[in-house]
Amino acid sequence: MATPLRTLILEDSPDDTALLLLELERGGFDPTHERVDTAEEMTAALGRHTWDIILADYKMPHFNAIAALSILKQKNQDIPFIIVTGSIGEETATAAMRAGANDYLMKDNLTRLNETVRRELKEAVNRAALRRAEASLRESEEKYRRFFEEDLSADFISTPDGKILVCNPSFVRLFGFSSTEEAASHDLKSLFPDRAAWDRFIDALREKRKLQWCEVELRCPGGARVDAIANVVGRFDPENKLIEFKGYLFDNTERKALERQLFQVRKMESLGRLASGIAHDFNNVLTGILGYTDLSLLKIDETHPLHSYLTHIRQLVWKASKMIRQLLTFGRRQVIEPTPLNLNTVLLELLPLLEKVLSEEIEMTFHPDPHLKNVHADLSQIEQVILNLCVNARDAMPAGGRLILQTKNLSSTESDIRETPFIHPGDYVLLSVSDTGVGMDEKTIERIFDPFFSTKDPDHGTGLGLSIVHGIVGQHGGWVTVESRIGKGSTFKIFLPAVEKSAHAAPGREFTRHLPRRSEKILIVEDDPLLKAVFQRSLEERGHSVLLAENGEEGLRQIKQQTDPVPVVISDLVMPKMNGREFYEQVQMIKPGTKFLFVSGYTDLPDHQEWLKKNNLPLLLKPFSPSELATKVHDLLEPPTDAAKPEAA
Repeated sequence: MATPLRTLILEDSPDDTALLLLELERGGFDPTHERVDTAEEMTAALGRHTWDIILADYKMPHFNAIAALSILKQKNQDIPFIIVTGSIGEETATAAMRAGANDYLMKDNLTRLNETVRRELKEAVNRAALRRAEASLRESEEKYRRFFEEDLSADFISTPDGKILVCNPSFVRLFGFSSTEEAASHDLKSLFPDRAAWDRFIDALREKRKLQWCEVELRCPGGARVDAIANVVGRFDPENKLIEFKGYLFDNTERKALERQLFQVRKMESLGRLASGIAHDFNNVLTGILGYTDLSLLKIDETHPLHSYLTHIRQLVWKASKMIRQLLTFGRRQVIEPTPLNLNTVLLELLPLLEKVLSEEIEMTFHPDPHLKNVHADLSQIEQVILNLCVNARDAMPAGGRLILQTKNLSSTESDIRETPFIHPGDYVLLSVSDTGVGMDEKTIERIFDPFFSTKDPDHGTGLGLSIVHGIVGQHGGWVTVESRIGKGSTFKIFLPAVEKSAHAAPGREFTRHLPRRSEKILIVEDDPLLKAVFQRSLEERGHSVLLAENGEEGLRQIKQQTDPVPVVISDLVMPKMNGREFYEQVQMIKPGTKFLFVSGYTDLPDHQEWLKKNNLPLLLKPFSPSELATKVHDLLEPPTDAAKPEAA
């Protein structure tokens, strides 16, 4: 049977009102309602009827939720107030909750509407019941006791020094006690994180005499954190001295945990943006150093005394470039570039960083398969998978232990497929990461890859690490398994499809001089004068005639002024005044078919990458060498045929 529900709806849209009513009916309610959208109409409606709940849009043409809450407060009516809006920011939502709103929902996601209404109706009933119980305490102690025992909120009475005089079963359950007697044997002070937090709570109660909707952080006897909403009333003697206080607690732990996780995610996002900005500037510097080093090497042979110095400078540049890439792995700002990789090589190069990440009490060993096949994968993402798994293993061994990394070739057969339908037959590369840590039970393993699920303290993890691992491996056509037992450690196994081609050398690590000289005219659009100069000299050394522009607008003027065609334009992707994308589109309108080579020191370019891929446009990421630049230009002017492409060793 449907539950009657007297609903006052503050909404200017009849259609949105109809959707709310339909959702309530689906949830088992029988709503009778009135829709208003002005302060006057709301005031009149409050006088005409008694309402069970108020559903309010945050902003209407002549009214808003904050003003409605003010009217409700003036009328001194305790009616649950839920904001249902199309868009609301975090700061606005916080302000609305502080003004007295009980909760807020988004119009495009009403799945929580009925649950929220039931909860707020219950909480309103509890508040009303508690007020009635306090008013009638002197008349009927037994009635109050019955309510106290059956209340779903955690009710208690305490002395000012923290002695728990009485508490109800909900209080016992909230803090994990076995009985009310055990709860009474603890004092309330012991449930606060420290003495200072308790003193602040008591001082506030003495000053305000009652605390309403007060957020408190508490601790179970075992140390687990409990976040609660407290409503507390003090009892004072004629000298205004606090004698005792009573109150009830609502469990708010899950909601506060989500808030902390959101804060952690946003903090990491900010760090990622910072890392991306630093990488851009640093990659520009490295490109300049590498360019002038290679130009210098063009002027000397291997017998020159400076040749070895310059070669070492090149090696240091690539080492610095790798460090930047690893920094961006943590910030998840790396550009996705799948290439043939050998996991043995990746791990060997990553071991020094892993040694810094792990504690001194952890012994790390690596068992590589000497005949390991390659995988087609993005280097930065594979590094991120390894780092996430190793950091998780480290956290599972707070007192030290062993971390074992192993690679291996294997093949899946038809029998494997019958057991695991999502596996395709073929050759795979296995990477296993094992630890001797605390391990996990079956329930934890079932949720281990869920986003925001974490066994760590909320202040020490976002719960995203393993979900990211799962996502990256899945995108590469592989899968992840985990084996674990409490006290016996854990083993994560990563299976990636094997490829036959050998891994190519890292871009730009080989210095070449074998490209033929050419004489085409090339336009360089770059806002960094030092980089513009090194690009110019690199191409002039190959025989090209070079035009220079500082930004897209100047580059467009150069194109328009040329009587002879400009077959290739080298342009920075992110520039002031006119970015590379806008510049490209303008050039194609006046000189269709002009070939472009984009360069960039930024690594966080998801929108640009999608556009480049869609238009089949090349992107050269900084740092790069003059020979890389010349090779890219040569390939644009004279694309290599399949027959001319070198075979992988």
